[in-house]
Amino acid sequence: MGRITETNPTSTPTKINFIGLLYWCVPAAILFLLLGPLFSKRDPFFGIVLTEAVAIFLPAIYFRGRYGGKKHGGMALGEAALLTVAVFPIILVINGIFLDALSRIYLLENQNLDLLRGNVGLFKQILTMALAPAIMEEFFFRGVLCEQFSRRSPRGAVILSAELFAIFHFELQNSLAPFLFGLVLGYIYLYGGLKACIFSHFLYNLSSILFIHFFNERWIASFSKAGLVLRLGGIKNATTVMLLVAGAVGVALILRASIKRPLPRGQKAVRRKEWIPIAMLAAVYMIQLLV
Repeated sequence: MGRITETNPTSTPTKINFIGLLYWCVPAAILFLLLGPLFSKRDPFFGIVLTEAVAIFLPAIYFRGRYGGKKHGGMALGEAALLTVAVFPIILVINGIFLDALSRIYLLENQNLDLLRGNVGLFKQILTMALAPAIMEEFFFRGVLCEQFSRRSPRGAVILSAELFAIFHFELQNSLAPFLFGLVLGYIYLYGGLKACIFSHFLYNLSSILFIHFFNERWIASFSKAGLVLRLGGIKNATTVMLLVAGAVGVALILRASIKRPLPRGQKAVRRKEWIPIAMLAAVYMIQLLV
């Protein structure tokens, strides 16, 4: 009898090779780092797409086909979108504090941010920096890693997939935000499935691109003349107030969602020798930072 699938629920399941999944992350990371500069020589944007396709998307299709996945339901796309919008200002504030502290001891270089601020069409940015990564990254980090490890511990699987998701960004200054959002994506995946997770990821990426695209000097100059901004004492104070209000609303929505759909703790997500490939991946990450 074959593996269990949504259309074949009575078949015999394929035994999951958990340590094999983690060990694959090591060559995937090396491929990511080697192919990235090579594919990005002619076109940095499509180079990112090709790199992710080879390093994580194609393997994800294989592992997903081999081990299958449960059918997750209960969270509609609208709820996933609301949760994504809710966490966006929270992550923005926390990451801003993190970057401010990091900038005092470390030279910040965000390659993706530099690309988005370049002279490239908005449609191309959305296609290559929002849609394609949302699909390919979610297939691997949530559709494979979070899916399989959630059979041991749903909560642990969310944390593990978020940590690996952050590591695969391979930039110290671009690590906290992916980790925080990775936690949200893992939660959405376990209650809404892969489609909801991809949609949430795309919406977050799109919001980031539009924020960078429109939050420029011209917009700041126009916004600073608004009556409410002047009454609050300037654009800095107004921005702080808006982020605090949005963040408070976001926290309330997140707490409401977590009470409505709590994540079970389960057993340990990672066991014994399975920490070895994680340590190897961390070593690759550290070496990449020092090179």
